[in-house]
Amino acid sequence: MTSPAIGAAAAAAAAMRAIKTSCAFVRVEPDDFRSVLGKNRGSLVISGPGGLFSSKFQYMTNYKGFIFFTTSKSELDLPNDIEVIRTKTFWVPQ
Repeated sequence: MTSPAIGAAAAAAAAMRAIKTSCAFVRVEPDDFRSVLGKNRGSLVISGPGGLFSSKFQYMTNYKGFIFFTTSKSELDLPNDIEVIRTKTFWVPQ
């Protein structure tokens, strides 16, 4: 690896650590995700495709300082007052 590539890899690793420590990600089941949305009317949901070997739907929203996310084999029926932004890619830190 060249020196610039090593620097870029180190910067990417530092960015991922910063994302992980700046907020808490909470994986929940789809029904629990809808329950969070019910407590947070008018919230924003980010939705996008996911899955390496199968097609899945992924959803993310924030509530009281936490980022809640879920995956589902079928598209979730979300409340009408929820703003949805659809993305082409979706990434959640592990």
